[in-house]
Amino acid sequence: MIGLALYWSECTKSIRNKRVEFCNSDPRMVKYFMLWLEKCYGIKVDRLTAIVGNNQTHISREEKVTEYWSKITGIPIEQFRKTSFKKVNNTKVYSNLEEHFGTLSVLVTKSTNLYFQIIGEIEGLALTDFTAA
Repeated sequence: MIGLALYWSECTKSIRNKRVEFCNSDPRMVKYFMLWLEKCYGIKVDRLTAIVGNNQTHISREEKVTEYWSKITGIPIEQFRKTSFKKVNNTKVYSNLEEHFGTLSVLVTKSTNLYFQIIGEIEGLALTDFTAA
């Protein structure tokens, strides 16, 4: 149920895309999402792709950031797509620049059926009457 609640609150739920995708900057949350996919749906790392999202100010750190997320998740570098850089006009210089690793989107390949299964389970969860307990 925790995984469903996490998906419900944090994941892409667009009926247009019909794919299972999770995006977060917290490595523990990303790892939990991946564990939930494996334990509840049998999704292994070889079915996952990843996209790093970061500010353009980190373009020189792209390789380091991708390696960080690969190490955290166990997703091989070859399964990472091109980094998505956001254009920002930062005038402030941050002292912890090297500690910033952006966000990671984890996508399940060929996930249309899984998408509908998860959305159905969320709908069932949404109908639960917790006041009756």
